[in-house]
Amino acid sequence: MNSRKFLLAAGLIALVVTTLTALLLFSQRDPSQNGVDASLGLEQPRDVDGEPVPSDEAQKSGLLEPGGRGDGSGHESDTREDSTSALSDSAVAHRELPDGNARIVFVVQDASGRPQPGVRLQLTSLKPGGGVRRIETGSRGEATFRDLAAGPYGYMAEASNGAERISSSLRLEAGERKRLILRQAGSDLSITGQVRNQQGEPVAGILVSIEPHRFASAVSEAGTRNQSRQSARSDATGEFAFEELPEGEYEVVTNATGQYLSARMVVQSGANSVDLILGDGLRVTGTVTNSSGEPLDRVWVGLDARRDRSALTDADGNYVLRLDSDQAATDSKIRFYLRGYEVGLHPLATARDQGRQLNVTLRPVEDAVSVTGIVESEQGQPIAGATVALKSQALGTQYQAVTNRDGAFSFSDAKAGQGYSLRIFPKGRYLDYSRHKINVPDDGLSLEISLKSLETGRLVGRMIDEQGNPVVGFRLWVVASGATQGAMPISSDDQGYFELAEAPAGSLTFDTRSSPRLAVRGVTLQPGGEQDVVLVLDWGEEELTGEVGGERGEPIAGAEVSLSWSHASGDVLGTSQRTTRTNPDGSFRFQQLGPGQHHLKVRAPGYRSIEEHYDIGEHAAEVEVRLEQDAQ
Repeated sequence: MNSRKFLLAAGLIALVVTTLTALLLFSQRDPSQNGVDASLGLEQPRDVDGEPVPSDEAQKSGLLEPGGRGDGSGHESDTREDSTSALSDSAVAHRELPDGNARIVFVVQDASGRPQPGVRLQLTSLKPGGGVRRIETGSRGEATFRDLAAGPYGYMAEASNGAERISSSLRLEAGERKRLILRQAGSDLSITGQVRNQQGEPVAGILVSIEPHRFASAVSEAGTRNQSRQSARSDATGEFAFEELPEGEYEVVTNATGQYLSARMVVQSGANSVDLILGDGLRVTGTVTNSSGEPLDRVWVGLDARRDRSALTDADGNYVLRLDSDQAATDSKIRFYLRGYEVGLHPLATARDQGRQLNVTLRPVEDAVSVTGIVESEQGQPIAGATVALKSQALGTQYQAVTNRDGAFSFSDAKAGQGYSLRIFPKGRYLDYSRHKINVPDDGLSLEISLKSLETGRLVGRMIDEQGNPVVGFRLWVVASGATQGAMPISSDDQGYFELAEAPAGSLTFDTRSSPRLAVRGVTLQPGGEQDVVLVLDWGEEELTGEVGGERGEPIAGAEVSLSWSHASGDVLGTSQRTTRTNPDGSFRFQQLGPGQHHLKVRAPGYRSIEEHYDIGEHAAEVEVRLEQDAQ
């Protein structure tokens, strides 16, 4: 009997030892063998974007610390912040990620599945006060992030030339081992278009350049990268083309000439009807001096309502401000700003009346006071890279600064007074901040501001046209109300589906942020919740062509033609807006439209504007528009 008990006990002990050994071996095995890649369905982001793509983008062109490649897995960079890194998120780059026991392996492949070494990976904690870590893929295209704490993360993979990026978000549980396959889309897209003047005539020989463009978002900073710039000249018909581009947004810009101002547009790769209309514009020149008549160097000169056209004075105080025809026709004011001097505001009409010559004298700020502050999270972590704007309408003053790595900002030349408004636009996962009726006393002001964190939820859905056809390989940016720079990108797969594990919560707007402008509003995502949405978009293979002429049929060149669309489903509203100008023969063309009813509006100098509705179906629509002369 005792021998039987002994044998039974020995058997149980052996079984326990065997089980523990198997569990130990399983926990120590290479996470790349766990087959977890299906958990996020990253076969969905087959393009440049794995899923979403963040970006905002900084005008920084440096690269990450290169990782070792001996084991083919990539190594984590010991550098906590690289001030020249395009992947650097200034709000968290100086803080390491919190430690834990989770791990994630990224495998980066090209469109055919081959490993891609030398791709820079950035993993950013989306928790308040979270940090950042960077790695470069090794020879097997792999990069491993170890010892991670549980929680939400944003990631971005960027090719060595900066041209192709894959970005999204994910969540790790304590002790989780995850493996994600990021597949690049390849370079098979193009951007084509035409350069024309205000009269619709093609302009040959204009230098056109493109480069990847980044938007300010929750994962990266705003700006563009110059190392991926490409250039071409418009041909005899004004046309240009850029081939073999990765998926993404691109800034398309023309060089200014003696006759024309530069034109600029942000479009998605795959756009095949980019119209760059060159402005004849208004050239305003002048000299800026102080009260003693001495010239002032580096004075900022630009329209008060538009900051995309500006100039700086030279050492002699001279400036040349070029405005396009639309800007020149406004009632805006020209702003002159130099730190330590009162802001000068002069009506644009004054420049026109004085023969496009506008000389300005700036007065120094008397009894200037200092306004300083600290911007922190609710947990007391400093928030870097936040834009701080202090403005008083009554005093006619406006100041702007960016918080440093300690979250500090300072205005040393503020004017004492009442009625100031303070607005803060942070990068990353924080809500915007505003405060009004601020009094700046004669002895200055010191502020401490705590920003609330942006909560998140899970977002899944599909992009379709009005007839239910999937919109494939399309990218939108989703942003929550009150979180201007917390946008995250989403990209549809080959069936139109998308997923964002850590989407911003609140009232959402989906927007291309490029031309043509497509947007969807009315979706609400609850914090910690999940929302399944259908986004109806005006995008497809349809076309609308037409001719614009006068009452006797004579062609009208240079007429402005606008095409809009909307689709409502409950509280959700989708819209689109496109604009072009007619050619010398009065013709125009809109491409890549979705089916459904569109609203056409045509305007031309000397004629009455006209509006019509057209139902675009399975075949290309052709329309004739006749404008009546304006009696006035």
